[in-house]
Amino acid sequence: MAVITEGLITFDFFQKKITMRIAALLILLLWMHGSIFSQNTQRVATDYFQQQPHLSIRALQVCSEQTVWFAANNGVYGFTRDGGKTWHTDSIAVEGKYPEFRSIAALNDSTVLLLSIDSPAYMFKTYDYGKNWRTVFANHAPKIFFDALYFKDAQHGIAVSDPADGCFRIMMTYNGGETWQQIPCKTLPAAYDGEACFAASNSTVWWQGNHLRFVTGGKHSRLFVSDDGASFTALPAPVVSGEELTGIFTTDFANAQTGYIGGGNYLKNDSSIVTLFKTTDGGHHWTALPLPGNAFVSSVKILSGTNLTAVTGMQGTYAIDNKGKAIEWLDENGSSLPFYALSHAPGSHYLWMAGSKGRIARLKLNWQK
Repeated sequence: MAVITEGLITFDFFQKKITMRIAALLILLLWMHGSIFSQNTQRVATDYFQQQPHLSIRALQVCSEQTVWFAANNGVYGFTRDGGKTWHTDSIAVEGKYPEFRSIAALNDSTVLLLSIDSPAYMFKTYDYGKNWRTVFANHAPKIFFDALYFKDAQHGIAVSDPADGCFRIMMTYNGGETWQQIPCKTLPAAYDGEACFAASNSTVWWQGNHLRFVTGGKHSRLFVSDDGASFTALPAPVVSGEELTGIFTTDFANAQTGYIGGGNYLKNDSSIVTLFKTTDGGHHWTALPLPGNAFVSSVKILSGTNLTAVTGMQGTYAIDNKGKAIEWLDENGSSLPFYALSHAPGSHYLWMAGSKGRIARLKLNWQK
């Protein structure tokens, strides 16, 4: 029932009268909320490439616009040479057992190394797109657990394992992975009790020139800084720690001074905990970069050729501009993009992502410098 009261129309609704002015205000607030929400998301052109649905893909490397490699559990690896139109997928077994791959390094389109995580840990190398594989490294130590493999060029590489007896197991190669040497424990700061690395996305290591970095988590979150492996210094980092699956899960640097770390609590997303940080002084000071909902970060990647850094995790994929503003990327249908790992080739127009249930996706980058 409508009545006229001092020039205003009011309505009797569940015995409560709401003026048109209040209704208009509510409409305005709803519009503003929708506007703000829309500004925090962006739909992007996304192509999906479904692999075997039982695969968990945490190792991904883009070589070029056309060639992309991945490695997964059950000894499975695969690659495309035509930008995802066709894929070659196969597996490697050792004495009837299939290793779990979480690390990969492509030295060029056809030369690739795969590293399995736990004991016995194996590293395999191919020169010919997987037609032939050789074992170039094996470790049967009971506490070995490899988290990441990274090459700064075709000759120099590093493999990082969780600590044993207070010492991180750091392996280095200077001949393209043909032979490996362990960094002496006396060169490294001792690992804290409960400190470890994470094999979430093959992105706990970064190496450029003579600047080497790797990150840790668990009971303690730290950034390890090295001069080409000659010596190491450990710096505390602000990512949440204290539990087995908390800490830094990923890092990427643009140069020795400017870089990112990301992570959080793998088991519980806590919106009160900042999960992404940026440094401009080599890790001595950090700036918090809140994501929508402070989503867990599994992988971070600086996208060369753009003003963006991308992060992904179980809640979705996000872009952060050079001012620290974050938006969530959605596919063309408005669906979120939760993945484990990111990879991007310098100058490429695509960001590649890999995750659970055999999912690989390619996102077209439109926000160029």
